[in-house]
This record gives sequence, structure tokens and C-alpha cells, in this order.
Amino acid sequence: MSGSVEIAGGGIAGLTAGLAFARKGWRVCVHEQDDDLRILGAGIYLWENGLRVLDALGVLHLVTADAIPGWRHEKRDANGEVFAASRLTPSFRLYVPPRETLLVSLYDALIAAGGKVEFGSRAISARTPRTSSILPMAERRGPIWWSRRTASIRRSATGWACCAGGMRPISSAIAS
Repeated sequence: MSGSVEIAGGGIAGLTAGLAFARKGWRVCVHEQDDDLRILGAGIYLWENGLRVLDALGVLHLVTADAIPGWRHEKRDANGEVFAASRLTPSFRLYVPPRETLLVSLYDALIAAGGKVEFGSRAISARTPRTSSILPMAERRGPIWWSRRTASIRRSATGWACCAGGMRPISSAIAS
């Protein structure tokens, strides 16, 4: 079965969901409210479960090619004292690639798979054609609208709507 899916949020979750749908033959459009990929932070920890997802999507080699593999994991308290430590095994991997490498690899793979990303496209809600039910992607808190992107997926008569990511303010000027 294939159809179309509209995804709100062009971060790690949105691009990953879009790539998964595109690899299955779906028409994918990811809506990102910013004008480009938001590359915040330096590196990102990718544990075994995330590495398996990237492998299934065919981008693991791109993401981990120059990444730092983790061999040990330590937890430290506020004084810098180690209170838990473990050695990682080949069956339980950890890599720390640059966040930019992860996002660009997912984006490039999505485009190569036939998906598209609409930058400057803010998703506020999605309406199903048959029932006219609404999937809200934003909520008003006082004078500020907050985007609600909570990794939920809803089916409509013609496709799917997917919200991915977190909650952040989008505008104080959007009419209700």
C-alpha cells in the first residue's frame, strides 16, 4: 500500500519518518518552518537502536563514516566523580557523529528517494477530507502559538499526517 504523507518538522524525527515512508514508495512532503535545516549542537549520541534504524534506511555508513565510536560509557556526578561505568560490546554500539552529518545524510537520502522538503512551510493543523477531523499541530498559550510536534501519525482518507519533534513558540501574530 502506498499513498501520500505530509510531515510537520524537518528535524531528525521528521526526516527519518519521511525517509522511511519514501523508501516504501509513498509520496512524502516534509514541512519545515525554518528556511533551512536547523543544525543545533555539535554531536549526537546514537546508540544501538538508532543505528539499526539508520542501517534499515540505508544511511548508516554515511552517518558513521567519520563518527567517533564509543567504547566506554561513564556517568559522572556534579563533582565529576564516576558513579557508573561500562564497556560497550560490538553488539551494543555507540557512535557520536556531528549533528550536521546526520541531518544532511537523512535529507539527501530523502530527496534521492523522491521525497521533498518544503522550507518556510509552517504546519498548524491537518484536516482529513472524509471526516473533516483536525489534527492540531499548534496550540495557543496566551498570545503565543506553540507548535506541537509530538511524533504522532494519523491516517486520513488520502494519506497520512505526521508530527515529529518538540514544542516551541512559532508566532504571536497568527490569527486564531
